[in-house]
Amino acid sequence: MRPPTPIHRTKNHFLNLIIFIGLLSGTLITALVWLKVPNQIITQLSWLCIGLIGLRSFWYFRQSKTTYSSSVIILAILAAVSLLYLFPELFGPARSGMPRAFAMKCPPECETEKCIHWEAGPSEACPKPGKGGGCCLESVITCDSDCELPPPPDQPPTITGTFNCTQWGENNWCVENAILEIITNEPQGKQLQVSGNVGSIPFVCPT
Repeated sequence: MRPPTPIHRTKNHFLNLIIFIGLLSGTLITALVWLKVPNQIITQLSWLCIGLIGLRSFWYFRQSKTTYSSSVIILAILAAVSLLYLFPELFGPARSGMPRAFAMKCPPECETEKCIHWEAGPSEACPKPGKGGGCCLESVITCDSDCELPPPPDQPPTITGTFNCTQWGENNWCVENAILEIITNEPQGKQLQVSGNVGSIPFVCPT
């Protein structure tokens, strides 16, 4: 006699499917980002994918036979939504033409705006053209390869001193082995020369 077919699926099937939807959605949206599909379409597709994850999760909650607690299911939903958003964010094109996860960061001073969707006007998409005779409907931030950062401002040197004495006399006078230790710091790495006088006797420290 043939055994009856179980109603519920394997233990990990439902949760794996929820995460798989998020992974597949993120990969699809990342590809559309690289193909420079308008942001409006990508946003609508993102909400559609989140809706599919939500419907699949709701259907799983409605099952009479579940092997996981609600907290585990919620964690799977959060993981799927995170994959959906992390894929376009980490693997979308960066300023240097590489995926964002591997591209070098651009200093804010070298960032420049580049138009990637230009419409001539006057037209329905550009009723009020600008100085160039059209409108920029979409732009991206790129890094100017010829940008030269200004040198950092010079920081003033610092000097500290300590006075040591082996034998003190009255009124805090040092009567034997008076030693003045001077410590300087030059952040720019330049040479410093410390000079002065002690008891009308001039002195110059080595540079």
